[in-house]
Amino acid sequence: MSTDQRPLRVAVFCDVYLPGFRAGGPPVSISRIIEQETQADVRVITRDRDAEQTQPYPIAAIRDWTPYGRAQVAYLRPGARDWPWAIRQMRDWQPDLLYFNSLQSPWFSLLPHLLHRVRLLPASQVLLAPRGETSQGARQLKGLKKKLARPLIKQLINHPLTWHASSDREEAEIRNWWGGPTKESHHMLVASDPPPVPASQPSQPPYRQTTRIVFASRIDRMKGLLELVQALQTIEIHIDLHVYGVIRDEKYWRECNEAAQSLPANVAFHYFGEYSPTKVTSIMSDADLFALPTHGENFGHVIAEALSVGCPTVIPDTTLWSPLVSACGFLIESDEDILNALNQVANLSAKERSSLRERCWLAYRDFYREAAQNQSLFSTTVESPRVTT
Repeated sequence: MSTDQRPLRVAVFCDVYLPGFRAGGPPVSISRIIEQETQADVRVITRDRDAEQTQPYPIAAIRDWTPYGRAQVAYLRPGARDWPWAIRQMRDWQPDLLYFNSLQSPWFSLLPHLLHRVRLLPASQVLLAPRGETSQGARQLKGLKKKLARPLIKQLINHPLTWHASSDREEAEIRNWWGGPTKESHHMLVASDPPPVPASQPSQPPYRQTTRIVFASRIDRMKGLLELVQALQTIEIHIDLHVYGVIRDEKYWRECNEAAQSLPANVAFHYFGEYSPTKVTSIMSDADLFALPTHGENFGHVIAEALSVGCPTVIPDTTLWSPLVSACGFLIESDEDILNALNQVANLSAKERSSLRERCWLAYRDFYREAAQNQSLFSTTVESPRVTT
Protein backbone atom coordinates (compact mmCIF):
# COMPACT_ATOMS: atom_id res chain seq x y z
CA MET A 1 0.00 0.00 0.00
CA SER A 2 1.41 3.44 -0.91
CA THR A 3 1.71 6.31 1.56
CA ASP A 4 -1.10 8.05 -0.39
CA GLN A 5 -3.49 5.25 0.61
CA ARG A 6 -2.61 4.97 4.30
CA PRO A 7 -1.96 7.32 7.21
CA LEU A 8 1.47 8.85 7.57
CA ARG A 9 3.64 6.50 9.66
CA VAL A 10 5.84 8.16 12.27
CA ALA A 11 8.31 6.46 14.61
CA VAL A 12 9.10 8.61 17.66
CA PHE A 13 12.26 7.96 19.70
CA CYS A 14 12.62 9.44 23.19
CA ASP A 15 14.29 8.60 26.50
CA VAL A 16 11.12 8.96 28.58
CA TYR A 17 7.47 8.85 27.61
CA LEU A 18 4.20 8.68 29.51
CA PRO A 19 3.30 7.60 32.12
CA GLY A 20 6.75 8.90 33.13
CA PHE A 21 6.96 12.44 34.49
CA ARG A 22 10.35 12.74 36.23
CA ALA A 23 12.06 14.00 33.07
CA GLY A 24 10.03 17.20 33.12
CA GLY A 25 8.68 18.77 29.94
CA PRO A 26 9.79 16.50 27.05
CA PRO A 27 7.31 13.64 27.67
CA VAL A 28 4.51 16.20 27.91
CA SER A 29 5.65 17.96 24.72
CA ILE A 30 5.87 14.72 22.76
CA SER A 31 2.52 13.41 23.98
CA ARG A 32 0.73 16.65 23.07
CA ILE A 33 2.27 16.61 19.60
CA ILE A 34 1.10 13.03 19.11
CA GLU A 35 -2.42 13.71 20.38
CA GLN A 36 -2.93 16.50 17.83
CA GLU A 37 -1.65 14.34 14.94
CA THR A 38 -5.04 12.86 14.13
CA GLN A 39 -4.05 11.85 10.59
CA ALA A 40 -0.86 9.98 11.52
CA ASP A 41 -0.14 6.45 12.69
CA VAL A 42 2.42 6.95 15.49
CA ARG A 43 4.64 4.45 17.30
CA VAL A 44 6.89 5.46 20.19
CA ILE A 45 10.13 3.69 21.10
CA THR A 46 11.26 4.56 24.63
CA ARG A 47 12.59 3.19 27.92
CA ASP A 48 10.44 0.94 30.06
CA ARG A 49 10.89 3.12 33.17
CA ASP A 50 10.86 6.73 34.31
CA ALA A 51 14.03 8.82 34.56
CA GLU A 52 16.48 7.50 37.17
CA GLN A 53 14.12 4.69 38.21
CA THR A 54 15.06 1.02 38.55
CA GLN A 55 11.58 -0.48 38.20
CA PRO A 56 9.67 -0.62 34.90
CA TYR A 57 6.19 0.78 34.46
CA PRO A 58 3.47 -1.76 35.37
CA ILE A 59 2.00 -1.33 31.87
CA ALA A 60 5.30 -1.98 30.05
CA ALA A 61 5.07 -5.15 27.95
CA ILE A 62 8.24 -6.96 26.88
CA ARG A 63 8.78 -6.93 23.10
CA ASP A 64 5.22 -5.87 22.38
CA TRP A 65 3.29 -2.68 21.65
CA THR A 66 1.28 -1.00 24.41
CA PRO A 67 -1.49 1.44 23.44
CA TYR A 68 -1.17 4.83 25.13
CA GLY A 69 -3.38 7.65 23.88
CA ARG A 70 -3.12 7.90 20.09
CA ALA A 71 0.17 5.99 19.96
CA GLN A 72 1.44 2.44 20.21
CA VAL A 73 4.42 2.39 22.56
CA ALA A 74 7.36 -0.03 22.74
CA TYR A 75 8.88 0.13 26.22
CA LEU A 76 12.43 -1.23 25.85
CA ARG A 77 14.41 -2.69 28.73
CA PRO A 78 17.82 -1.17 29.56
CA GLY A 79 20.68 -2.13 27.28
CA ALA A 80 20.65 -3.56 23.77
CA ARG A 81 18.64 -6.79 24.23
CA ASP A 82 15.32 -5.40 22.88
CA TRP A 83 16.80 -3.41 20.01
CA PRO A 84 16.95 -6.32 17.51
CA TRP A 85 13.21 -6.74 18.06
CA ALA A 86 12.62 -3.00 17.62
CA ILE A 87 14.65 -2.96 14.40
CA ARG A 88 12.63 -5.87 12.98
CA GLN A 89 9.40 -4.12 13.93
CA MET A 90 10.46 -0.94 12.14
CA ARG A 91 11.60 -2.80 9.03
CA ASP A 92 8.27 -4.62 8.83
CA TRP A 93 6.25 -1.46 9.51
CA GLN A 94 8.24 0.85 7.19
CA PRO A 95 7.78 4.29 8.81
CA ASP A 96 7.80 7.41 6.64
CA LEU A 97 9.36 9.63 9.30
CA LEU A 98 11.77 9.11 12.20
CA TYR A 99 11.37 11.72 14.96
CA PHE A 100 14.33 11.92 17.38
CA ASN A 101 13.68 13.86 20.58
CA SER A 102 17.24 14.47 21.65
CA LEU A 103 20.53 15.48 20.14
CA GLN A 104 22.66 13.61 22.68
CA SER A 105 20.73 10.59 24.03
CA PRO A 106 22.97 7.53 23.48
CA TRP A 107 20.14 4.99 23.19
CA PHE A 108 17.28 6.98 21.69
CA SER A 109 19.01 9.39 19.35
CA LEU A 110 22.63 8.47 18.61
CA LEU A 111 22.02 4.73 18.25
CA PRO A 112 18.90 4.99 16.04
CA HIS A 113 20.65 7.72 13.99
CA LEU A 114 23.48 5.25 13.39
CA LEU A 115 21.01 2.48 12.55
CA HIS A 116 19.34 4.80 10.05
CA ARG A 117 22.68 5.74 8.50
CA VAL A 118 23.54 2.07 7.91
CA ARG A 119 20.01 1.46 6.53
CA LEU A 120 18.80 -0.79 9.35
CA LEU A 121 16.08 1.74 10.27
CA PRO A 122 14.10 2.66 7.16
CA ALA A 123 12.45 6.05 6.60
CA SER A 124 12.48 8.70 3.90
CA GLN A 125 12.57 11.63 6.36
CA VAL A 126 14.27 12.44 9.67
CA LEU A 127 13.05 15.07 12.13
CA LEU A 128 15.38 16.02 15.01
CA ALA A 129 14.28 17.99 18.10
CA PRO A 130 17.18 18.90 20.43
CA ARG A 131 14.74 19.77 23.26
CA GLY A 132 16.83 22.63 24.63
CA GLU A 133 20.17 20.78 24.50
CA THR A 134 21.70 23.48 22.28
CA SER A 135 20.91 26.34 24.69
CA GLN A 136 23.86 28.12 26.27
CA GLY A 137 22.77 27.06 29.75
CA ALA A 138 22.55 23.37 28.79
CA ARG A 139 25.88 23.47 26.98
CA GLN A 140 27.65 24.82 30.06
CA LEU A 141 26.59 21.86 32.21
CA LYS A 142 29.22 19.13 31.81
CA GLY A 143 30.69 21.50 29.23
CA LEU A 144 33.94 19.67 28.45
CA LYS A 145 32.21 16.35 27.85
CA LYS A 146 29.67 17.96 25.52
CA LYS A 147 32.37 19.95 23.71
CA LEU A 148 34.30 16.75 22.99
CA ALA A 149 31.16 14.94 21.83
CA ARG A 150 29.95 17.69 19.49
CA PRO A 151 32.21 16.87 16.48
CA LEU A 152 31.21 13.21 16.69
CA ILE A 153 27.51 14.06 16.84
CA LYS A 154 27.86 16.47 13.91
CA GLN A 155 29.46 13.71 11.86
CA LEU A 156 26.70 11.26 12.81
CA ILE A 157 23.91 13.63 11.75
CA ASN A 158 25.74 14.61 8.58
CA HIS A 159 22.84 13.52 6.39
CA PRO A 160 19.57 15.07 5.14
CA LEU A 161 17.28 15.97 8.04
CA THR A 162 14.90 18.59 9.37
CA TRP A 163 15.54 20.30 12.70
CA HIS A 164 12.50 20.93 14.89
CA ALA A 165 13.02 24.18 16.82
CA SER A 166 10.31 25.18 19.27
CA SER A 167 10.98 28.90 18.79
CA ASP A 168 13.05 31.40 16.80
CA ARG A 169 15.35 31.54 19.81
CA GLU A 170 15.99 27.80 19.66
CA GLU A 171 16.63 28.01 15.93
CA ALA A 172 19.39 30.53 16.65
CA GLU A 173 20.75 28.26 19.40
CA ILE A 174 20.86 25.30 16.99
CA ARG A 175 22.77 27.32 14.41
CA ASN A 176 25.15 28.54 17.12
CA TRP A 177 25.70 24.95 18.33
CA TRP A 178 26.50 23.87 14.77
CA GLY A 179 29.15 26.61 14.63
CA GLY A 180 28.49 28.13 11.23
CA PRO A 181 26.10 27.65 8.32
CA THR A 182 24.25 24.36 8.59
CA LYS A 183 24.48 21.88 5.75
CA GLU A 184 22.39 22.46 2.64
CA SER A 185 20.65 19.16 3.34
CA HIS A 186 19.63 20.40 6.81
CA HIS A 187 16.39 22.34 6.99
CA MET A 188 14.78 24.22 9.84
CA LEU A 189 11.17 23.90 10.98
CA VAL A 190 10.17 26.35 13.70
CA ALA A 191 6.98 25.16 15.38
CA SER A 192 6.01 25.59 19.02
CA ASP A 193 4.86 22.54 20.95
CA PRO A 194 1.11 22.33 21.60
CA PRO A 195 0.38 24.38 24.74
CA PRO A 196 -2.07 23.35 27.47
CA VAL A 197 -5.68 24.42 27.11
CA PRO A 198 -6.42 27.60 29.10
CA ALA A 199 -8.74 27.37 32.08
CA SER A 200 -12.32 28.52 31.57
CA GLN A 201 -11.53 31.50 33.81
CA PRO A 202 -8.55 32.77 35.82
CA SER A 203 -7.97 31.10 39.17
CA GLN A 204 -8.47 33.18 42.30
CA PRO A 205 -6.54 31.95 45.35
CA PRO A 206 -7.61 33.33 48.73
CA TYR A 207 -6.10 36.66 49.72
CA ARG A 208 -3.35 35.97 52.26
CA GLN A 209 -1.14 38.23 54.36
CA THR A 210 1.76 35.91 53.54
CA THR A 211 2.59 35.76 49.83
CA ARG A 212 2.81 32.23 48.46
CA ILE A 213 5.52 31.70 45.86
CA VAL A 214 5.75 28.40 43.98
CA PHE A 215 8.77 26.83 42.34
CA ALA A 216 7.71 23.73 40.38
CA SER A 217 10.28 22.09 38.15
CA ARG A 218 13.01 19.50 38.28
CA ILE A 219 15.65 20.41 40.83
CA ASP A 220 19.00 20.86 39.11
CA ARG A 221 21.28 23.72 38.14
CA MET A 222 19.36 24.52 34.94
CA LYS A 223 16.19 25.58 36.74
CA GLY A 224 17.60 28.13 39.19
CA LEU A 225 16.10 27.18 42.56
CA LEU A 226 19.31 28.19 44.35
CA GLU A 227 19.17 31.66 42.79
CA LEU A 228 15.58 32.03 43.98
CA VAL A 229 16.43 31.02 47.56
CA GLN A 230 19.45 33.33 47.60
CA ALA A 231 17.32 36.23 46.39
CA LEU A 232 15.02 35.76 49.40
CA GLN A 233 17.85 36.20 51.93
CA THR A 234 17.27 39.95 52.24
CA ILE A 235 13.52 40.21 51.68
CA GLU A 236 11.53 41.84 54.50
CA ILE A 237 7.96 40.81 53.65
CA HIS A 238 6.41 37.50 54.76
CA ILE A 239 6.88 34.78 52.15
CA ASP A 240 5.91 31.11 51.90
CA LEU A 241 8.10 29.40 49.30
CA HIS A 242 6.53 26.13 48.15
CA VAL A 243 8.97 23.93 46.21
CA TYR A 244 7.84 20.99 44.05
CA GLY A 245 9.99 18.84 41.82
CA VAL A 246 12.11 15.80 41.16
CA ILE A 247 15.58 16.05 42.72
CA ARG A 248 17.87 15.34 39.77
CA ASP A 249 21.09 16.65 41.35
CA GLU A 250 21.65 15.69 45.01
CA LYS A 251 24.69 17.95 45.44
CA TYR A 252 22.76 20.91 44.10
CA TRP A 253 19.81 20.07 46.39
CA ARG A 254 22.14 20.14 49.40
CA GLU A 255 23.30 23.59 48.34
CA CYS A 256 19.67 24.74 48.12
CA ASN A 257 18.93 23.37 51.59
CA GLU A 258 21.98 25.05 53.08
CA ALA A 259 20.86 28.36 51.57
CA ALA A 260 17.32 27.77 52.88
CA GLN A 261 18.65 27.37 56.43
CA SER A 262 19.97 30.94 56.22
CA LEU A 263 16.62 32.45 55.23
CA PRO A 264 15.23 35.10 57.59
CA ALA A 265 12.38 34.23 59.95
CA ASN A 266 9.82 35.94 57.69
CA VAL A 267 10.50 33.41 54.90
CA ALA A 268 9.20 29.84 55.21
CA PHE A 269 10.71 27.16 52.94
CA HIS A 270 8.61 24.02 52.23
CA TYR A 271 9.50 21.10 49.94
CA PHE A 272 6.52 18.99 48.85
CA GLY A 273 8.37 16.39 46.78
CA GLU A 274 7.71 15.20 43.26
CA TYR A 275 4.53 16.11 41.43
CA SER A 276 2.73 14.56 38.49
CA PRO A 277 1.50 16.66 35.54
CA THR A 278 -2.09 16.18 36.74
CA LYS A 279 -1.28 18.22 39.87
CA VAL A 280 0.16 21.29 38.15
CA THR A 281 -3.13 23.11 37.64
CA SER A 282 -4.09 22.95 41.31
CA ILE A 283 -0.56 23.96 42.42
CA MET A 284 -0.57 27.04 40.19
CA SER A 285 -4.16 27.94 40.94
CA ASP A 286 -3.35 28.28 44.64
CA ALA A 287 -0.12 30.26 44.17
CA ASP A 288 0.20 34.02 44.31
CA LEU A 289 3.28 33.89 42.11
CA PHE A 290 5.21 31.29 40.11
CA ALA A 291 8.97 31.86 40.02
CA LEU A 292 11.39 30.02 37.72
CA PRO A 293 14.85 31.68 37.34
CA THR A 294 15.71 29.12 34.67
CA HIS A 295 18.97 29.09 32.71
CA GLY A 296 17.22 27.79 29.61
CA GLU A 297 13.94 26.31 28.40
CA ASN A 298 13.11 24.51 25.18
CA PHE A 299 9.39 25.16 25.59
CA GLY A 300 8.66 25.63 29.28
CA HIS A 301 5.46 23.67 29.86
CA VAL A 302 5.29 24.56 33.54
CA ILE A 303 5.36 28.27 32.60
CA ALA A 304 2.46 27.68 30.22
CA GLU A 305 0.57 25.79 32.92
CA ALA A 306 0.95 28.74 35.29
CA LEU A 307 -0.20 31.26 32.71
CA SER A 308 -3.10 29.06 31.62
CA VAL A 309 -4.77 29.59 35.03
CA GLY A 310 -3.68 33.24 35.28
CA CYS A 311 -0.88 32.78 37.80
CA PRO A 312 1.58 35.72 37.57
CA THR A 313 5.01 34.48 36.59
CA VAL A 314 8.63 35.48 37.23
CA ILE A 315 11.08 34.25 34.55
CA PRO A 316 14.23 35.48 32.74
CA ASP A 317 14.00 37.15 29.36
CA THR A 318 15.27 33.99 27.64
CA THR A 319 12.20 31.83 27.04
CA LEU A 320 9.45 31.39 24.50
CA TRP A 321 7.08 32.92 27.07
CA SER A 322 9.10 36.07 27.80
CA PRO A 323 7.19 38.34 25.36
CA LEU A 324 3.87 37.23 26.83
CA VAL A 325 5.08 37.54 30.44
CA SER A 326 6.41 41.05 29.77
CA ALA A 327 2.77 42.16 29.47
CA CYS A 328 1.40 40.40 32.55
CA GLY A 329 4.24 39.16 34.73
CA PHE A 330 7.84 39.90 35.63
CA LEU A 331 11.04 39.46 33.61
CA ILE A 332 14.24 39.21 35.62
CA GLU A 333 17.98 39.57 35.11
CA SER A 334 19.20 39.68 38.71
CA ASP A 335 18.36 38.91 42.35
CA GLU A 336 17.19 42.50 42.69
CA ASP A 337 14.63 41.95 39.93
CA ILE A 338 13.28 38.91 41.79
CA LEU A 339 12.94 40.93 44.98
CA ASN A 340 11.18 43.75 43.14
CA ALA A 341 8.68 41.30 41.62
CA LEU A 342 7.91 39.69 44.98
CA ASN A 343 7.48 43.03 46.71
CA GLN A 344 5.18 44.30 43.97
CA VAL A 345 2.88 41.29 44.23
CA ALA A 346 2.93 41.31 48.03
CA ASN A 347 1.81 44.95 48.10
CA LEU A 348 -1.13 44.47 45.72
CA SER A 349 -4.63 44.63 47.11
CA ALA A 350 -6.98 41.68 46.61
CA LYS A 351 -8.64 43.54 43.72
CA GLU A 352 -5.29 44.33 42.10
CA ARG A 353 -4.14 40.71 42.40
CA SER A 354 -7.36 39.56 40.76
CA SER A 355 -6.87 42.04 37.92
CA LEU A 356 -3.28 40.88 37.37
CA ARG A 357 -4.37 37.24 37.18
CA GLU A 358 -7.04 38.12 34.65
CA ARG A 359 -4.47 39.91 32.45
CA CYS A 360 -2.20 36.86 32.56
CA TRP A 361 -5.07 34.53 31.70
CA LEU A 362 -6.34 36.70 28.83
CA ALA A 363 -2.85 37.04 27.35
CA TYR A 364 -2.37 33.29 27.47
CA ARG A 365 -5.84 32.60 26.04
CA ASP A 366 -5.07 34.81 23.03
CA PHE A 367 -1.73 33.03 22.54
CA TYR A 368 -3.45 29.64 22.71
CA ARG A 369 -6.07 30.56 20.12
CA GLU A 370 -3.36 31.48 17.65
CA ALA A 371 -1.17 28.47 18.45
CA ALA A 372 -4.10 26.07 18.07
CA GLN A 373 -4.27 26.95 14.37
CA ASN A 374 -0.81 25.50 13.66
CA GLN A 375 -0.80 22.70 11.12
CA SER A 376 0.50 19.17 11.64
CA LEU A 377 4.19 19.00 12.54
CA PHE A 378 4.66 15.60 10.94
CA SER A 379 2.79 16.37 7.70
CA THR A 380 4.64 19.68 7.35
CA THR A 381 7.96 17.88 7.67
CA VAL A 382 7.17 15.25 5.05
CA GLU A 383 5.35 17.48 2.57
CA SER A 384 7.50 20.62 2.89
CA PRO A 385 10.91 19.62 4.25
CA ARG A 386 12.51 22.95 3.32
CA VAL A 387 10.55 25.03 5.81
CA THR A 388 12.39 28.05 7.26
CA THR A 389 9.82 29.82 9.36
